[in-house]
Amino acid sequence: MRNAGPSILLLILLILNSCISQNSKTDNPKTIIYYEKCDSIDESPDKYDLNCDCIKINHLTFPMESVVSGKIFKNKSKDYGPFKKGDEFQIDSEFISCFRLLVADTANFAWGELGTTYTDYIIEFYDFKGQLINQANISYDGMLWTMPILRTTKWGLLTSKGLREIKTLMKKFTKQ
Repeated sequence: MRNAGPSILLLILLILNSCISQNSKTDNPKTIIYYEKCDSIDESPDKYDLNCDCIKINHLTFPMESVVSGKIFKNKSKDYGPFKKGDEFQIDSEFISCFRLLVADTANFAWGELGTTYTDYIIEFYDFKGQLINQANISYDGMLWTMPILRTTKWGLLTSKGLREIKTLMKKFTKQ
């Protein structure tokens, strides 16, 4: 019998690549100037208060206050795998305000994450120059994650309340 080691290793790599591709962020916003000051602080637990103070002093929120417009993209891929931008919907200041409140409410998040999820929507947030500065990925499996990540940003597993509120907001702006 042949050595199965290389075959098992190849299988593991293929599975990991599939998981990474599913959760890869299209057009992932890089660290932007507003976040750089706080991003330079060590992420260790003993620096958490320092991170929170930096975020507060610099008035950083998610989405950022400088967000003036955005788009929602529906995943046109019907299977797990990389997100493929499908239908596009414009968002306005009402959506941005509601979304900001939704992601700031700890009652909308539970402790934990799901495994590999299907990304139903990506929301892109733009500044007045039309530059992508924030992004949120939404899975109706019950997950929400955001980029760039502030150390105080809530993300991950949604409570039933959080998922219901996300779906209600999304339905209003995607004309479902």
